Amino acid sequence: MKVLWGGGFPEWDEYKLHKDKGFPIGIDKTFALKLLNTSFIPRKISFSFNGILGLCFFSSPIVALLWFFSEFSAWWILGVFLLSITIIKLTRETLTVTLSNLAYKDENVYKILVANGGMEFFPIGE
Repeated sequence: MKVLWGGGFPEWDEYKLHKDKGFPIGIDKTFALKLLNTSFIPRKISFSFNGILGLCFFSSPIVALLWFFSEFSAWWILGVFLLSITIIKLTRETLTVTLSNLAYKDENVYKILVANGGMEFFPIGE
């Protein structure tokens, strides 16, 4: 990546210009999840994402227990499982967009993301 950007990473102003023009900039989803409970993510955002992810992870076992003790179709277990997977994927994608917007507003967040390899830049020509 450094070779594509002339031997260094894009500065914050270059990042903002790149994003304003609509060129692709990504944030690693796994890295975004690691940053979820850090101090520069607002508590409200962290709490909401953790709540959604927690509900998704525990919904399938809860529905399986309810199915065991009550009378409804076992297809609900599969449906809830697939819905949970979809919501987890959407939540991870939304988290990357949220971090990208935070990096756009705050240079310190941008520097932390770049220094730890969380940003994925693509050259303007591609």
